[in-house]
Amino acid sequence: MRRVAVHRIYLSAKQTIDNGVVVLDNEFVEKVFPLTEEIEKTEWIGGTVFLSSFNHIEGLDKIKTVEDAIEKITAERANRKESDSSYAWHASKVDFREGILLSENKWTKLTS
Repeated sequence: MRRVAVHRIYLSAKQTIDNGVVVLDNEFVEKVFPLTEEIEKTEWIGGTVFLSSFNHIEGLDKIKTVEDAIEKITAERANRKESDSSYAWHASKVDFREGILLSENKWTKLTS
């Protein structure tokens, strides 16, 4: 089990959590919730997490905007049931004001 805290979590195109926590069991997302207080054994990694039903995603390095990331990564998840498994894709460098992923951004599928 691993808990990571980030600046923003995209659950879908219309639902986000600012300053949120993602709880991982192996490579699956077990739970997400807002970070409202310091929680023991939680890593602050910053950046942004996009929840996805995709275990593998081609072409992440070509994504330049948050809008494109939402469309490519979270779109499939919107049609899934809450009980379906999700994966957490982490973008390390995002400019929220401009809505872009910075050139030094690195994509990682989070695991425990």
